[in-house]
Amino acid sequence: MDDLKVKAYKSILFQALLDIRQLSGAIVWDEQPQPEEGVQQSITTNVVQHAQEIFHISNAYHNLADALIDDLVHFNEENFWNQVDHLSNTFASFKHYKLLYKQYNDEAKMID
Repeated sequence: MDDLKVKAYKSILFQALLDIRQLSGAIVWDEQPQPEEGVQQSITTNVVQHAQEIFHISNAYHNLADALIDDLVHFNEENFWNQVDHLSNTFASFKHYKLLYKQYNDEAKMID
């Protein structure tokens, strides 16, 4: 796989790690309101949603991280993008991965 594509994949992997960090930080560090009637259910729902997002990002990107060790020689791009599509369709806030990849790849081609 060419160097530009490898760099583009590295950039979206980095973004995925930033997203995981932000989501997990919201679980760990956000101030939680005082337990009142109905509030605990809201907190639990929010934590579960963040945990699901973290799982799906990790699930999609762990194979990419592994494949980058060997410069994507045996990387299954179709499977990866299918997982990213699932992530984007399940959580609207994660539609940026394909855009970021395309943007980075296009900018890198312009520089060459």
